[in-house]
This record gives sequence, C-alpha cells and structure tokens, in this order.
Amino acid sequence: MGIEKKYHSVIEAQSLIPLVRQSLSKIIEINGAMTVLKQINVKYEDHYEDIHKEITMNKKFFELNYLLFKELETLLEMGVVVKDLNAGLVDFFSKYRGKEIFLCWRVGEDRISYWHEIGNGFTGRKPISMLS
Repeated sequence: MGIEKKYHSVIEAQSLIPLVRQSLSKIIEINGAMTVLKQINVKYEDHYEDIHKEITMNKKFFELNYLLFKELETLLEMGVVVKDLNAGLVDFFSKYRGKEIFLCWRVGEDRISYWHEIGNGFTGRKPISMLS
C-alpha cells in the first residue's frame, strides 16, 4: 500500500512552508546526530563494556534513522519531496496544464519563486511567473 500523491497550487504549497521548515529542521538535527554516532569508534579494551557501548550506539543510530525516515515520510504524505538535505531543498508536487511539475523551495527563500519539470532538477528552475 503506497502513499497517495498530493498536488498543490502555488498558494497551497506556500502555506505549507512553515511546516516544511519545521520538519526540515528536525531532519537536519537528526542527520547531524547520526553523523556524530557514525564517527565514534569503540575500542575493545573491556570486552563486555565495549560490546555494550557498541550495541547502545547502534540502537541509538537506528532509532534516529527510523525518526529521520518517519519525518521524510510525513513530508511525502504532504506532497513534499526532500531533494537535497544539506541545501534544504524541497519540491512540492503540482500540475500545470495537465502536466506534473515540481514547485521548488529551499531554506532561506521567503516564498516559492521557482518551478521545474519532473525530469529537470535545480538547474532547470524557471520563475513561477511563467506558470500564469
């Protein structure tokens, strides 16, 4: 059973930005914590204690991994796809003249100002004014 794709007008997508910004903030924080955990190396001096530390760290890593994907799924259910986590770049599913497109937004932008066709990425962005 899949997630039903949601499409948004520019106005609808714009209204979701505060929620998307909050969700991206969580995702970035979780991703940072996972990065730190991945960099920790356990040295086996006391076999029992070190194995216990490794198990605990792995358990925490996978808990964070679960939370990250849960948050990504929440965004997808809203019709939002995270394209580049480091850049805070997301796309909103939309339609224009019966054709599926993405409305583009990234952290730091005040509003949705660009769109692109599904097969094109960030470099193929066009101004929203072209959709009129």
